[in-house]
Amino acid sequence: MGPLTRLAHNENPLGASPKAIEAIRRAAVSASMYPDPSGYELKSAIGERFGVGLDNVILGNGSADLIQLLGLALISSDEDEVLVSDPCYPRYRVTARVGRCRLVQVPLNANMKHDLPALMNAVSERTRIVFLDVPHSPTGTIVSAESVRALVARLPPRAAFVLDEAYREFAAGDSLLPDSVELFREFGSVVGLRTFSKAYGLAGVRLGYGFCPAWVARAIEEVREPFNVNAIAQAAGIAALGDQEHVERTVALTHRNMARLIEGLNAIGLNTTSSKANFVLTNLKRPAAPVAQELRARGIATRTVEGSRLQEYLRISVGTEQQVEAVVSELDDILRFCN
Repeated sequence: MGPLTRLAHNENPLGASPKAIEAIRRAAVSASMYPDPSGYELKSAIGERFGVGLDNVILGNGSADLIQLLGLALISSDEDEVLVSDPCYPRYRVTARVGRCRLVQVPLNANMKHDLPALMNAVSERTRIVFLDVPHSPTGTIVSAESVRALVARLPPRAAFVLDEAYREFAAGDSLLPDSVELFREFGSVVGLRTFSKAYGLAGVRLGYGFCPAWVARAIEEVREPFNVNAIAQAAGIAALGDQEHVERTVALTHRNMARLIEGLNAIGLNTTSSKANFVLTNLKRPAAPVAQELRARGIATRTVEGSRLQEYLRISVGTEQQVEAVVSELDDILRFCN
């Protein structure tokens, strides 16, 4: 069997920007030296691009690091609550577990979207963090900026609202999409999280960033590990920000091949969610785990959604045209055999 076709982690099939790769090579020469602990140059590049101050930029060893740091910084009691949708990105649940507080989960609505009215009803005086990812993982669906703003406006003062925008670049053309930069400027307890792992193609160097009020940034500074963002990641991030053409090529390729993937899945009788990310979630109408195992045996890695009501669903990253054709062909063969 040849190399594994990786369609499980929503990686960039184009890889990293050539400019970022060159920056990594240059930074590797100084690998014996500690990185800038403040990330000043990277924060400056992010601040300049998005029009925010240095005191409002946070950096992490991937956005998952920032999620955990927010828990360490903001959860102070086992009576605190973390509010999420179900299913959700697993690190949200881990944050509540590490903080030894209560996790409150609200099922998605019938359209596989965040149920914002139900989330609002679940908010209490004990709510400390509300995590909302838009686009949502694992469905790829989005909710409107207007509905998100209405939710944030009704949160109690003590509750921090975290908008996780890991897949934002793939949906950036949608007029409904909320924007964490706008939200944190408007509200005093909003944190926006973004990543270089997806559209920028830097998953391997681990680099996340975000926007937040200065008091949240200071709280994170108090709990983060020294040098949590390495020098190679900092250099790569600066270079990647300067190559928006690579991001545009990535998004264009994703949109083209997502259309091919959805068309192929529909042709073999499978429906998908209305994804605005770089993956699709498809209903196999049978337990997904055995199908995913058989696909992996055939050299294609995909992702199941365990521990939720979506156990018959398979998440498939959008890859190259050849990878799309391969996963549809193998799925068709597996499902025919299962019948």
